[in-house]
Amino acid sequence: MGYMGEERGVRSLVFISSVRASYSSIRQVHIHRPFLKELVSHLFTHYVYDTIFERHFVEQTQEYFSKESYQMVEVEKTKAKLFLAHCNQRTNEEQGRARDLMPDGTVALVKDTAIRALFEGRLEWMAKEG
Repeated sequence: MGYMGEERGVRSLVFISSVRASYSSIRQVHIHRPFLKELVSHLFTHYVYDTIFERHFVEQTQEYFSKESYQMVEVEKTKAKLFLAHCNQRTNEEQGRARDLMPDGTVALVKDTAIRALFEGRLEWMAKEG
C-alpha cells in the first residue's frame, strides 16, 4: 500500500476506534454509523477490508467487552445470574449492530469475540455462584 493508502488506512482505524469507543452504557446509535456501512463497502471494493477494518474492529471488540466484563464482575460485584443475562443481551445487541453494517463472516466473528471477552475467566466464578 502506498503512502496515500496508508494515510487513508490510518484515518479508517481512527474512525473505527471512535465508533467502538462511543458505545456508551446507554448504547445509542453513533452519529457516524450510517457512514460505516459506506466505509465497509469501499474497503471491500479496494480489497483491504480484512487488513484495514475487520482485524482492528475485532481487536477493539475484545478490548471493549473485556473491560465491560471486568467492570461488572470485579468493580460492581454483579451477581452471576444478572451477569449472564447481561452477557446474553449484550452479545445479541453486538450481533445486531454487526449485522446492520458488516458481512456475515464478520458478524459471526464479532459475536464470538464478544462472548469470549465477556466470559473469559468468569466460568468458574459463575459455576460457584450459580
